[in-house]
Amino acid sequence: MAAPAVDPQMAAKMAAMAKALQQKDVKAGQIKAAGSLNHLIQTIRVLNRSDEESTLSDQAFGASTNPNKALFIKSDSDEELLILIEFREVVDLETISFFALSADTEDTPNGDDEDDDDEEEEEDEAAMSAPKQVALFKVESLNKDFDDAQSAKPDVKLELDAEKLGSARGHVVNLKKRGKTAIKFRKCSKIMLFVASNQEETEQTFISGIRFTGNSSQKTDMSKWEDACKR
Repeated sequence: MAAPAVDPQMAAKMAAMAKALQQKDVKAGQIKAAGSLNHLIQTIRVLNRSDEESTLSDQAFGASTNPNKALFIKSDSDEELLILIEFREVVDLETISFFALSADTEDTPNGDDEDDDDEEEEEDEAAMSAPKQVALFKVESLNKDFDDAQSAKPDVKLELDAEKLGSARGHVVNLKKRGKTAIKFRKCSKIMLFVASNQEETEQTFISGIRFTGNSSQKTDMSKWEDACKR
C-alpha cells in the first residue's frame, strides 16, 4: 500500500518548529556573561548622606559606572551610611564592586603651585575615609532604617580593603563564590547596604561608586518561538 502523501506546508511548518526548539535548547544551556546592572536601578536612597559635602546626588551615584575622585557620597553626622536600592527588573546579582578614590589615586605633576592645593586636599580627606565594614542584605521592602540594619542578620558581611577601593578595578565582591549566598541573590530586586565603619575611624565616610554586575532574570518571550514556527 502506498504511503500517504505529506502536505508540503505541514512538513515545512514541522521543520521550522523542530529548528526553533533546537535553538531554544542550545540557548538554554548557554551561560550569559555578566553585564552592568546599574542602568536597571529604579530607586536608590542614601540615608545619612551629607547634602552639602557630597558631590553626587543619590540618582547620579547609582548611575555612575566610571567613578572618579571628584565625585562621591559623603556621610553626614557619623561614619555610617545606609544605601537602599531597587532594580527595575528581577536580577541575578553576581558581583558588587566598591570604589573610594582619594586624591592621591591619580599622579599629579610636580610644581610649587600645587603644594598648597595638595595640603588643602589632605586636610579635606583627613575628615573622611573609605568604608571598611559593610553588610549586604536582600530585602523585600525599601522601608528600612539604621535600626533595621543593625538588628537584622546580614546575608553577607564584608571587610573592604583600602588599597583595592582606591584602584581602578575597585574592591570586587564575587557573590557567585559564596555558596548559598549566590543562590539567594540569584533572583532579587531590592537590596540594602549598611556601611558600619571606615578605614581611618574618621567621623565621616565617603564612597566614589558602587558597580553591580549580573544578568536580568526576565522570562523568555515565547512568542518569538511561535513566530518562528509560523514562517
